[in-house]
Amino acid sequence: AAPAAGLHPAAIGLVAASAEALGEMTGYLAGVSGEAFVQRNRFYPRLKDWVLQRGGIVFFLMSAFPNPLFDLLGVAAGSVRYPIRKFLVLTFFGKAIKSTWVAYGCYFGIGAIQRLVGQS
Repeated sequence: AAPAAGLHPAAIGLVAASAEALGEMTGYLAGVSGEAFVQRNRFYPRLKDWVLQRGGIVFFLMSAFPNPLFDLLGVAAGSVRYPIRKFLVLTFFGKAIKSTWVAYGCYFGIGAIQRLVGQS
């Protein structure tokens, strides 16, 4: 996202969000195929309740921030057979927010470092 490269941070954020949303399908598919294994996890009952009661808002909010627990949430979504299209769309929009602010942070951070080093 270096300013000199001419890449726009919003475009980087959207491309990254697409890749991340598709990458979350591995967890979802693991949940679909390994439901018996997932049910033995101690966090499963709580995650299952979250997905069943508030799936959409939970997917969106948990994907909008850097969050290692989102992988477990994807497994829970697959295990309860949450609609895959909804999962992908909500995950994409949440990841788009996260990836775009990270890209803008890098864009302005690299520019500031370049200016700082250039003045020395």
